[in-house]
Amino acid sequence: MFSKSRFISFLVPVLLAGTCVILFFIVLNGASTSSGLAHLYWLQANTSSIKNAPYSTSRWTYYELCGVENGSNHDCGNSTAGYPISPADNFGRSNVPSDFNNHQNLYYHLSKVAYAFHILALLFSLLAFFSSFGIICKPSGILTKFFGASLLLATVFSIIASVCITVVTVRVRNAFQSSGLSASVGANLMALTWTSLFILMLTVALCIISLCYMRHERKVNQSKNDYKTKKQKQNSGKSGSDLDRMQPISGYKRLMTMRNQLAPKRKTQERATQKIPQAKEPVVKPDNTDVLVEETEKVNKPSRYSNSISSSQDWRISHQEPVFKKSVEKENAPSLAHLDHKKDSIAVPSPQDIQDLGDYTDQGIFARPSGAEDVILTESQYPSVIIARRSLKRPKIISIKEEASSKAAQKKVEKSKKDDENDRRVLGEK
Repeated sequence: MFSKSRFISFLVPVLLAGTCVILFFIVLNGASTSSGLAHLYWLQANTSSIKNAPYSTSRWTYYELCGVENGSNHDCGNSTAGYPISPADNFGRSNVPSDFNNHQNLYYHLSKVAYAFHILALLFSLLAFFSSFGIICKPSGILTKFFGASLLLATVFSIIASVCITVVTVRVRNAFQSSGLSASVGANLMALTWTSLFILMLTVALCIISLCYMRHERKVNQSKNDYKTKKQKQNSGKSGSDLDRMQPISGYKRLMTMRNQLAPKRKTQERATQKIPQAKEPVVKPDNTDVLVEETEKVNKPSRYSNSISSSQDWRISHQEPVFKKSVEKENAPSLAHLDHKKDSIAVPSPQDIQDLGDYTDQGIFARPSGAEDVILTESQYPSVIIARRSLKRPKIISIKEEASSKAAQKKVEKSKKDDENDRRVLGEK
């Protein structure tokens, strides 16, 4: 898409080129009687009653006084740069209207100032024109400042020149007409003067609009970049730890979502004020299983994860870790997917305890009963059961190689062994 500021940057040199051409015609009027400049003049007046006037009808230009023939400048006198539009200086003070003698210096200096400032306006217009091409080819801060300064100076000088030449021609015309002599202002040259000024002012306005639009674009782009950076930081902050970024099992995201939804923030407050219940004597199941569990009070709200056990009872995990009486060999390690629910009474946590579950890998959920090898519960085999460690504590991470190799992981393993020994010692005393 073609940018608006880019379009203006191409339009400015075109406008400046037109201004320079017009200013050339203004400055060179009267320098030649060729077809292109023969019809340009500032003032035409009847000077037949003035004795020292060389022509009955005279035309004033920037370089000389000319006669008129077939509507064109003819038989011009000696060329003088900045020829003044002042009859008292051109023809002498005799036989001229009194207003020319009374304001002789005003007419003289206004004419000279108008010529000088038109030259300066042309010069700075050329500088602005060439610098605008440089900005298009290779933008730079210095070149842009130079262009702006040149354009502003050209506009200011053109304003001064246009005002001065308009004032002097209109006042001289009115003085001739008040004395009964016909006089008229050169419409063509006056139109060129104000047209060049209008183009310069239009160019300045376009440059200001372009500058404001570019600043607006810069702010919009900056705000977009800041927004993208902020979103990236937020996303990177939500990415989680190295364990969370590991490739999970198929139901990992679903389990984590359920865990976050079912674990309200008040769980922390309840746990802070909750008293640890006193341990009761373990109840042995009538079928003499190897696992000792503890029956707790019924949960008012049925658990969505208790569909794998009997609906009449809700077996929850004890504050102590379940104990296997017999040490299971590695090759005979029990798979939780094959345990008989009625016989072995798998401990199922309620939804309120799900916040303290966790530590998943690409294989499943880890559980480490005392006296047994590590067992893995996979979602595909046993999706409705979640195994937790003792007393609502998070299970230990066992199978992460990076963590096992670190000193922190070794300390965790040693602490876990000490806890297991203490549990066995306490249970043995009981």
